[in-house]
Amino acid sequence: MGRVAASGRGRQRKSAPEAPSVSAVLVQECIGVALLGFAALAAIALYTHHPADPVFDEGWVHNRAGALGAAVAWALLSFVGYGAALLVAALAVIGFRLTAGKGLPAVTSRFWAGGPLLLVAAATLPPLLAQVAPLRFAHVSGGWLGDGLASSETWFVGSWGALLLNLVIAALGGLIVTGFSTSRALGVLGLGLGWVLGGIVALAQRIGEGVLEIA
Repeated sequence: MGRVAASGRGRQRKSAPEAPSVSAVLVQECIGVALLGFAALAAIALYTHHPADPVFDEGWVHNRAGALGAAVAWALLSFVGYGAALLVAALAVIGFRLTAGKGLPAVTSRFWAGGPLLLVAAATLPPLLAQVAPLRFAHVSGGWLGDGLASSETWFVGSWGALLLNLVIAALGGLIVTGFSTSRALGVLGLGLGWVLGGIVALAQRIGEGVLEIA
């Protein structure tokens, strides 16, 4: 009996999952801190980006993140345009999760399902808006990804059709990432529109009362 119990305990010990070692946890946290630092540097580089800054060349740069920041901002904007802000935000989320010990998001999580949709919409919408309203959105680029998709979509469904398509893609990506249901999102939208309309009515009423008093 004692041998059977001992062998059972030995099997339980072998089948139990091993806890991550201290070194693995430390490496994960260090990677997370590094990603957070790089995300902060990229955010500063994008915010202070100057088109005249030399890239991979000697010279004075206006970017507050220095020559490295100028190169990072140029690479991100050249690839995805305004979608670069989403890439930086996603990098910060991954860095925060690694630093907190939560690991990478699961493959089936909303992060990987809705993130690419939001990235495509953020990169493609600016050049489409430049096509629809060139005077207001002149010289707006979506980078290699956004300009290429905008050109293909415009050829296939026209400018307005492509704009509508990417608005739908942005809405789908937002619903997937946030986990909101369509009915809940419509309810929040209706509530917001109700507040806006109520404010407009109240403002118009006050203006009308003021005019009557003056008259």
